[in-house]
Amino acid sequence: MKCIFTFLVLSLSISLWAQLDSAVQDIQAHRKKQDEKLRDPRESPLSKKLRKNFNGLNYYPINLDYRITARFVKTENPVLFKMKTTTDRLPDY
Repeated sequence: MKCIFTFLVLSLSISLWAQLDSAVQDIQAHRKKQDEKLRDPRESPLSKKLRKNFNGLNYYPINLDYRITARFVKTENPVLFKMKTTTDRLPDY
């Protein structure tokens, strides 16, 4: 019985650790992708000079305690509106 209990606790621990590790990897991959976009002259808002010296964004350490569990509810038949921006562009939202 102790052996089964130990096995279950160990299995759950490994499963939880794998989920946490996966979440950290997802965040790291997202951060890497953001930095790559900022280095890419086709996508970056940075000037050539700033891109040349760009070493990546500064991020806070990953802390999974700040994750929020939520449920997404899609709005049926949403009403679109024009959103003002800092430019003349008026995208639909």
